[in-house]
Amino acid sequence: MSSFPNVTFTIGGKEFTLTALDYLLIFQESSKSYSCYTVFYPSDFQDSNGNYLWILGDYFLYRYYSIFDIVNNQVGFAQSISYNWTQTVPSSLFSSTTTTTTKKTTTKRRQKWQI
Repeated sequence: MSSFPNVTFTIGGKEFTLTALDYLLIFQESSKSYSCYTVFYPSDFQDSNGNYLWILGDYFLYRYYSIFDIVNNQVGFAQSISYNWTQTVPSSLFSSTTTTTTKKTTTKRRQKWQI
């Protein structure tokens, strides 16, 4: 688990980060076996300029509060103050050596979001 990076979306110049525990679903199959699934799903949808579209679904919206301003054709995000859920996983899923990373991210940049 500790080898999975944080994933950061930069929207409107602001960073919105998901940790591995935010974007991975971990299910215990047996006493010694786990299955791990990512909440990211590839998309072939493109806008009129040929840019690929991202759908920031449930797991992003759990972590970040969103306001959809239809009148002004914009979306606002803020870190949710009521979000307090993190899935519980056994420490055995993390490597036995300790690695501390202050910020390891994969960034996808978007200049402007329109709805």
